[in-house]
Amino acid sequence: MSDKGKQKFFPALTGVRALAAILVFATHAGYILAASAGAGVQRYFNELSIGLPMFFVLTGFLITVRYYDNFEFTMKWAKKYWISRAARLYPMYFIFTAAAFIYWYSDRGNQSAIIGDANHPWFTLFLNFTFLRGFFDNLKFTGVGQGWSITVDVLFYVITPVVFWLVKKKKFFYWQPLVYLPLGYLLVFIFKNFDWFGFMGNIVFMLYYTFFGRCFEIFFGMWLALNYHKIKLNPKIKVTYIGFVLMFVCVYFFSLIPLGPNEAFGIKTYTGMILDTVLLTPAIILFFLGLIREETVMQKVLSNKFVELLSNASFLFYLIHLGFINNFLHEGINWLNDWTFAFYDKHGLDWHSPFEYDQLNIFYVFFGLLAISVAIYKFIEEPLNKRIKDFLWKRSGGAHAVKKHAEVEQTVVLSDEK
Repeated sequence: MSDKGKQKFFPALTGVRALAAILVFATHAGYILAASAGAGVQRYFNELSIGLPMFFVLTGFLITVRYYDNFEFTMKWAKKYWISRAARLYPMYFIFTAAAFIYWYSDRGNQSAIIGDANHPWFTLFLNFTFLRGFFDNLKFTGVGQGWSITVDVLFYVITPVVFWLVKKKKFFYWQPLVYLPLGYLLVFIFKNFDWFGFMGNIVFMLYYTFFGRCFEIFFGMWLALNYHKIKLNPKIKVTYIGFVLMFVCVYFFSLIPLGPNEAFGIKTYTGMILDTVLLTPAIILFFLGLIREETVMQKVLSNKFVELLSNASFLFYLIHLGFINNFLHEGINWLNDWTFAFYDKHGLDWHSPFEYDQLNIFYVFFGLLAISVAIYKFIEEPLNKRIKDFLWKRSGGAHAVKKHAEVEQTVVLSDEK
């Protein structure tokens, strides 16, 4: 396939976002799902955070596929690109971040984690609304706690024009991560002795939580975007399944890594982060390559229209799968359980409640979160995203720009990443 004829739309990769979001949820719910299993199974569920590396690889791939061929190293191109990213990412992030702090304000005693250091609430608010909290170890889980990972994507979005220029004009691709990683070490060396909310405060934080350590995953995704059409595959060997199985073999390896007194996850150890780079990320690449190039049952499943809908709502699911909405669902289930037993007592019944089992309740929460995510996507995010894009394009170039933007959006039918 020539560069000119490269495919631009990958339904199965759109479906991957739903799979990755489910794996992230399974990681956070693993202590409930595997509560009655042995220690080995519990540890395995605890290491299912491979959904996050999948998201980062997918970000590098989709951004490169969508924007690289038409890249121009001009402020006009960069402005259009940043508008597109901001309109897709920021509205829902802003709404749920604001809601999280309102939730904290209404229940300060039980929600202190949302604000972090209560002596500096406005500083924490500022860091959350600007995505900067992802650079502060002590505040990374404030606001929408899991949103720390968005800082990794945002920094990549900001420097994408430079990254593309270095690749396209200077043929400087493979060495870029070897520049960003030492830069991360340098920042840690400079700031490790400053007591400023853990800003770039230690190496583990830098490697696991910031772009400087996660850039390899993003650049692996970029590499796949630039080369997927050139790679020769043996039709007798399905790399889709090889990559998929290898990802979960990696989870097993993570579960075998000995943990120190302050360590909870094997993937966050130095050994785990090395395995992430040299084994897990290539396995993800194989899985994605197979979904792009091979016809398999898994490709058909992930290309399903319903899965595509779940994938479009996956960013929202990611934002709400922990936090106040998750809490409300759990509280609602507890209320239903109490109401059910009160009903039984009133009528002299001695039955089990469908809401008394934690392992079953987590599925109620899961499907509730999915339903809420899809509803918000269809009725709020999707129309709001279109309105914001039209407004920003109109401000930047008048009615002609809005028309041109609509034509581009129809021509480039690739779904946005998370």
